[in-house]
Amino acid sequence: MLRYSGLKISVLYWILAICFVAAGCILNKNSFVSNSHRANQLFLKIILHEDDRESLPENINLTERQWISFNRWYPKPSSDYITLSFTEDCLRGSISQENFRIDKYAFNNFWPGSNKSGEPVKLVFTGDMGQVSFEGELGRSYYERDVTAFGMVIIEVNRDEINKIKTAFEQGPSLDILIPLILKDITAEQLIKFADCGIKFNLDQAGDLVAYNFEAATVKKLIDNGYKFDAEDIVRLARYHVSSDYSIGWKKAGYDLSAKELVYAKQRNLNSEAALEWRKIKHDISLEKLYWIKQRNLKQREYMAWKDAGHELSLENLYWVKQRNLHPQDFIAWQNAGHKFSLDKLYWIKQRNIRPQEDSDWKKSGYNLTLDKLYWAKQRNLSPQEASDWKKSGYNLTLDKLYWAKQRNLSPQEASEWKKLGHDFSIEDLYELKRYNIKPSYGAAFANPDYEQLSVKQLIEFKRSNISVETIKNLRKRRSR
Repeated sequence: MLRYSGLKISVLYWILAICFVAAGCILNKNSFVSNSHRANQLFLKIILHEDDRESLPENINLTERQWISFNRWYPKPSSDYITLSFTEDCLRGSISQENFRIDKYAFNNFWPGSNKSGEPVKLVFTGDMGQVSFEGELGRSYYERDVTAFGMVIIEVNRDEINKIKTAFEQGPSLDILIPLILKDITAEQLIKFADCGIKFNLDQAGDLVAYNFEAATVKKLIDNGYKFDAEDIVRLARYHVSSDYSIGWKKAGYDLSAKELVYAKQRNLNSEAALEWRKIKHDISLEKLYWIKQRNLKQREYMAWKDAGHELSLENLYWVKQRNLHPQDFIAWQNAGHKFSLDKLYWIKQRNIRPQEDSDWKKSGYNLTLDKLYWAKQRNLSPQEASDWKKSGYNLTLDKLYWAKQRNLSPQEASEWKKLGHDFSIEDLYELKRYNIKPSYGAAFANPDYEQLSVKQLIEFKRSNISVETIKNLRKRRSR
């Protein structure tokens, strides 16, 4: 059964129509509209009088105010929290609004049986400090278009509990403070603990701390560990669930952080133990830099590994080498090979897959190559072994000549056989012989110290003429004595 008459409803329509339509009444950016809400969220707005932000008079144990709602009521909302908003009487020419989230609410209720206008609505919240009842019906009538329900909220006060609070805080609760306390089911005993914990809180702040499960003992613990927070700082820590242990951990790590900085660190999941380790090796590091480090997954062991290798990197350079998959072992390996390269050069080497062992192998073969020459040889698939084989055959080839010989598939073994036969052919000569398929075995038939050595040109002519070896021997000129 609703507690107001049809006449009262008509008056209510008229008053609220003025509030939301009258000139000068402009909702601020925090106002809620239906398309900005989740359909299953319970959203209630209470319209306060101008003096409702002052202490509730001693002689008032029951009072009523208007309420409206923007959420969908049918079927029943399934969310586990309420958003409660206060709006001052619009006749002043402006509207101020505050929002409160009421988590895990428990109430007696009467939900509408359909989504039709006129369906009755009743929500009853009971706490140690009193009872708050929302009574009304679905519909919007003269209200703004997004209103889905409206009515009167009846606030009944438990004066004994209110007096306890007033004694402890030297302040009685105003209506805008009392209503959330009842909806959150916060007791006077819970609030009183914050009246004498080392920081002066008002009732509104104490109520927030209880709602955020922040204890008075936690406040004392922060003070005992050197923090000099004010009431707003403590509420900020509570709102963002920054524990005392988390805050004290930063103190022990050498960071004297403000409440805002602690919230910043908590929101970004920064770790005071990791910060301490970085501080030991990199002196003072700001929270912003710690977050930068965390985003890039830099580790202290990576920094120390490079430092032990002889490179004390900046954090930016540490990230640079990490991105490029450079390792301190690479630097050490090149250092052991007699080189101390810059990070840029080390990356250049890695991109080209040049290994210290290749440099060492070329040196063993008698070639002291620059990095550019090493890469040049690698691109052309030249190996130190090939160079060594040519050296054993009596040919000390440059890289260009080695590549020239490789392209033409010249054999150092054949070159060695020609040498043994007394011929000192150039690699150009060897190529000419190869073109005409003249092997050392052919030249061996003419190997006689009593005769002049045949030139490449002669060998080619003899081979092409098909003259027998015996005939050629008879035609040869004896070596002069």
